[in-house]
Amino acid sequence: MVPTSQKSHFLCLAVLLIVGLFVASPLSAASSSRALQEKVEGAIRSERGIQEKAERWAADRTEVLAEIRELKNQKQWLDLQKKKYLSYIEKLNESLAELNRKKKEIEILKTSLEPYLYETVDRLDLSIHQDLPFLMGERTRRLTFLKDSLADYDLGSGEKLRRILEALHVEADYGRNIEKSEAVLEIQGSQTSVYLLRIGRTAVFYVSLDGTKVGRLTPTGEWEPLPSGYASELTRAMEMAERRRAVELVELPLGEVKP
Repeated sequence: MVPTSQKSHFLCLAVLLIVGLFVASPLSAASSSRALQEKVEGAIRSERGIQEKAERWAADRTEVLAEIRELKNQKQWLDLQKKKYLSYIEKLNESLAELNRKKKEIEILKTSLEPYLYETVDRLDLSIHQDLPFLMGERTRRLTFLKDSLADYDLGSGEKLRRILEALHVEADYGRNIEKSEAVLEIQGSQTSVYLLRIGRTAVFYVSLDGTKVGRLTPTGEWEPLPSGYASELTRAMEMAERRRAVELVELPLGEVKP
């Protein structure tokens, strides 16, 4: 579509061409006609070039506008991503602050826990050696295991605490149960097969298999003979420990034995 200004320009050129044809001589008319034709053709080429430039500018403008819209969309997306990641970073910083706080608490706990663990094992060691000397092999091995655990650099404080609590639980169970077992003891200079009855942490008794020898373990670790009359009471107590007899009262010597 030709702009209005271009149409006006073409109209003026046509009028000039017609006037020149009427007022000029035939010779000059021909020369003027050629010159006028050349001017018209030049003007047309110029206008055509201008039109092509205008079309290119319009295409460039459309492309630039599309690029601007794309850049705006990208900016909106980037703003959203920035906002989202700033929120993530804020949450991560809060988590890091909480982890650092817990780390400091753990360090404080570890500082106070480690001496307590050593102190607990020492008290357990003293308690075992001051206690009635039963199952000393088992209990001594457990103590050694705990001391080795405390000396293990690669073992965490949590695992050390767990092992110590487990050992304390086992020791506490010794005071709550009754256990019957068999053993070979040296009694009156001879090896004798006996039944052992441990009553909590209070006493350990023995009865020979034939029931003729009865005794108990002293705090010093020696086996003290008892009157043979206790054999029946101990036999009943052992049957109760094995759940072969209903629970009933029995008379067993826990203190000094009178003759």
